[in-house]
Order: sequence, then structure tokens, then C-alpha cells
Amino acid sequence: MSRALVIVGTVLGATSFSHAQISYVSQSRSVNAFSSGPNQSIASTDFGLFDALATSAFPEEGALSTASQTSTLGIDSITATASTSAEALNGFSSSSSTFFSVTFDIAFEAEFFFDGSLFVSQFGDSSLLLSGPSGEVLRLGEIPGSSFVQGLETDGVFEPGRYSLVARGFGRSSSDIGDAGGFNFTLSVVPAPGAGALFACSIFMTRRRRP
Repeated sequence: MSRALVIVGTVLGATSFSHAQISYVSQSRSVNAFSSGPNQSIASTDFGLFDALATSAFPEEGALSTASQTSTLGIDSITATASTSAEALNGFSSSSSTFFSVTFDIAFEAEFFFDGSLFVSQFGDSSLLLSGPSGEVLRLGEIPGSSFVQGLETDGVFEPGRYSLVARGFGRSSSDIGDAGGFNFTLSVVPAPGAGALFACSIFMTRRRRP
């Protein structure tokens, strides 16, 4: 008589590999508008969709400032579109800002794809910084006082660890000159080749007994 015993052990590196999951740790997103009139500030309260517009106006001074942001924090992507503008007449001033900051963990090696841009006019300002366990991953902007549009499309690999993505846009009026600043980006994460592969360990034991 012959008996065969097969033991198969299956190990998965994570609960699911259909997505390279982004695990969010903290977030701070806001829009702010200031002038001699009523000011307005709006901040996100959770990790859900943030879609906000802040406005401040003072017609007597020709002052108007606005700041907007629409951003999402998905399981495998982060997106944001934000802009600011500010204008004022007769030596008066106004300003606006939009801010995006998120900290997240990557549990397993993953590829990332980034497509984004910044814009600035006159005295506006905008910047973006992505950093990780080994330091700076990519950077855009930080060129205040000049008009420009700066874009970047790139890809790379996220090692397991904690990451931070921060973007800012500012608009400031000065000497009757209006200005603006803002950002637009998509960061996508997908499993790296071989990450989360199915591991199986099979032990085949055959024991033969004579009747």
C-alpha cells in the first residue's frame, strides 16, 4: 500500500497585490484668501476628497484674492490641482495661498510615475517636494519673483518606507500688479516587478508500506 502526503504552504507578502497600496499617515490641505475685506480659510478635515475655493474681496481698494484646490488621496495614486490669484489697485494689497501636504508609507517595493507642473506669474510663488527614507526624490519650483511654467514627467522606484509630498502655491499683489501661483500633479504607484509574488513551498512525502 502506498500513501502520498502533499503539504503546500502559500505565503502572500501582503493582503492584496492588485494595488501597490499607499498607507496614509497624515495630511494637511488648505486654501486661504486675504485682503482688507473679509478673509477666508478652508482646511481639509480627513483623507477624503478636498475640493475648496476661498475668496476675499474689498471693492473699494480693487482688491480680490482667490485660492482653490481639488485633491484626492487614493489607494494607488495622489492627485492635486490648485491655483491662486491676487490683485489690488492704488497701492493696496491682497494675497492668497494653497497648501498640500501628505505623509504616507510604502510597505513593499513599488514603481512610481509622476506627472506634474507648476506655474507662477509676477510676484507669485509655487514649489513641490517629494522626499523619502533616503532624502529628496524630486523637486519643482522655488523660483519666486518671475513668471514661469515648469513641468516634470518622470518615474522611479519607491523602496519600503515613509514618504512626504508637499506642494505650495502663493499669489501676492504689489504695486497694482496682480500675480498667481499654483500646481497640478498626479503621482501613481504600481507593484514593482516581482513584488508580492506568490510563494509556494511544497513538500512531497511518500511512504510505502508492504501489506
